[in-house]
Amino acid sequence: DQAAYFLVNPRDREIGVQVWVALAMEMQRQCEAWGCAFRPIYLPPAHNGQPEVFAEELGTIADGWFELYVELFDLDQLVDAWIADLETHGVQVLDLRPVIRDATEPLYWTRDLHLNLGGNAMVADALDDATRDVAELAVRRSDDE
Repeated sequence: DQAAYFLVNPRDREIGVQVWVALAMEMQRQCEAWGCAFRPIYLPPAHNGQPEVFAEELGTIADGWFELYVELFDLDQLVDAWIADLETHGVQVLDLRPVIRDATEPLYWTRDLHLNLGGNAMVADALDDATRDVAELAVRRSDDE
């Protein structure tokens, strides 16, 4: 995954963020051309969203390599840079880290670390709230015209 790449190639982190921002800006441009809202979403992987829940499972991967990887690579720093850069361009990112981290139950399957049913429900609720925000903004914009 990209985090492992950036662990081995730390000088490429900034380039990676710049590419992610450029892609997001192009998506925003396309959405504006089509007359629809653009709202990027960051959904953290299990090791970043609920590290305390999955520490044991993740620690066994590759004889502890994963623990070293998590310790050495600060995924939050990379995501924060991406979000901050997008915000300077007026793009509002829906960051699901707080929602996922505040959960009291595991939101990922332990077998494959994808979202489980509870995780999908929580993301759906967050998307519902965010969609409402975007819809209200669109109504305000049309009222202003």
